[in-house]
Amino acid sequence: MSERYTIRDARNAFEHLCKMLDKTRFDGAKWSKNNPQIGTWRLDNATNYGGVVVEEIVNDGLGVGRPLGELRKSPREFCQAVYFLRYSMTVLQKEGHLYPAQ
Repeated sequence: MSERYTIRDARNAFEHLCKMLDKTRFDGAKWSKNNPQIGTWRLDNATNYGGVVVEEIVNDGLGVGRPLGELRKSPREFCQAVYFLRYSMTVLQKEGHLYPAQ
């Protein structure tokens, strides 16, 4: 039996991803010219274009880059990619090859 993944699952995985990589989520409600939140990440969801993609705010005009690649992923693919990253980081940390974020 396969599990159905939804945008809610992708958002939860995105929260975990931000915590793992010590990244701040973009909060559009707090954006202003005085507080552009450069370097923050947001999850862009466009089901008509194939799913979700992580975007990083790169300038005060809300220009974005895509630090994890240009390709959109379905919620299932995105969640599986984040879980794989979490598992990989755990293994590397246990073996002493990865240090926790300061």
